Amino acid sequence: MRLILKISLLLQVNARGIPALRHSILSIFYLKCMVEVYTQPCIYFDSFIMMFIINNSVYIALFLGIIFGFFVLFVLYKTKSKQEILLLSVFFSSLSFFSVSLFAIFESIIASQSIHYGAISSFGIYFVCPLLISLLFKSLNKNEVFDMYAIYVCPSMVFQRFHCLVSGCCSGIQFFHTAYCWPTRESEIFFYLFMLFYFYREKKKEQIKDGIMFPILMICYGLFRFINEFFRIGEGVFHLAHIWSVLCLISGYSFFTEIKKRRVQ
Repeated sequence: MRLILKISLLLQVNARGIPALRHSILSIFYLKCMVEVYTQPCIYFDSFIMMFIINNSVYIALFLGIIFGFFVLFVLYKTKSKQEILLLSVFFSSLSFFSVSLFAIFESIIASQSIHYGAISSFGIYFVCPLLISLLFKSLNKNEVFDMYAIYVCPSMVFQRFHCLVSGCCSGIQFFHTAYCWPTRESEIFFYLFMLFYFYREKKKEQIKDGIMFPILMICYGLFRFINEFFRIGEGVFHLAHIWSVLCLISGYSFFTEIKKRRVQ
């Protein structure tokens, strides 16, 4: 912008002499004022968008989770109609949000003997949701429902961890008093993307048995979270999440072995 204005000024001076200098300076001042007037609303608009994203990141993550979860399930389950998959996606999202909120309240009671609202805990997906799904889907094929839920959880949790990045929670410890921190949220995003790729590939090739996706996800997440929790900010080396991680791993393995025993029988 400055280069263009300088070139314009020189051209006017050379073409019409010194009297044109005064007019050029006024033109530049007018142009500068117009640039400021027209760019200022853009700055305010961008700030408004950023504040809206930050204040509503959890709901934006839920919405994006529904969209991408619906897309993945629609590609993998051709026998289901669009309406069925959309209803399942919305239901899974609502059920997950309720479960993580409820488990966060339970954690706050254990940690501080008081109830704190507004927080979420991803372990609600593995401890609360299975109970609710078992109660609400009695008439349906539970193996298929749990497989679909395991697939849906992966993209949903990817966006929930983006919510953590935006809100600034769940951060990692610093490396040797430097400005660099352990990527706890980023590593969990990559974990769920890897699990989504694994489930997608195995389901496409039909090389995975029905009903074992969710137990596999529980086992893998319990192991991953137990290790990742050591690098997460918290009081002391061991956190409450270490206990949930071990329980998640044990529960997933128990479900996995139980399903295999039933197949043998």
